[in-house]
Amino acid sequence: MGKKIFITGLPGSGKSSLVMEIIRELGVKVGGIVTPEIRDHDRMGFKIVDIASGRTGILSRVDFSGPRIGKYGVNVKDLEDIGVKAIERSINDPEIKLLVIDEIGTMEMVSEKFCSVVNRALNSEKDCLMVLHRNLVNKYKNMGILFFLDRKNRAHIKRKIIELLERCGGRDFHFS
Repeated sequence: MGKKIFITGLPGSGKSSLVMEIIRELGVKVGGIVTPEIRDHDRMGFKIVDIASGRTGILSRVDFSGPRIGKYGVNVKDLEDIGVKAIERSINDPEIKLLVIDEIGTMEMVSEKFCSVVNRALNSEKDCLMVLHRNLVNKYKNMGILFFLDRKNRAHIKRKIIELLERCGGRDFHFS
């Protein structure tokens, strides 16, 4: 079974930014999803992006009419059509060496298909790097290695994650 690495922390601690830094430094094919913010001065929602294909949709927006999580309406269609499919493809593609899920959070959990594919990823041979919403830590903390990120420990955690991935037998990993 591959390494399962979780990053959690308070809002604004840089979880997603750290994942993006690690992705940029890898010399391997990465698959999965990232969920960058949609901003217009204030945060208006989140996109969902298939890392491998670049396909982009809307995960949530303040003005979307889907299931509500806080002030956001969740777009279950894009979550499943883009997010779930990206994760499924990444699990099955032998060229993808690292599966990224940014993030496993309350918005994403409105989809049973998303919950199911996350469980498949966790039980797969793939090495996984996942951002975990702090409210879900207890549910997932025993399924992998958990790092709690803050502004002070960012460089240390980045080094530790890279070391862990390199120790996965050095399988095609090259860090610059």
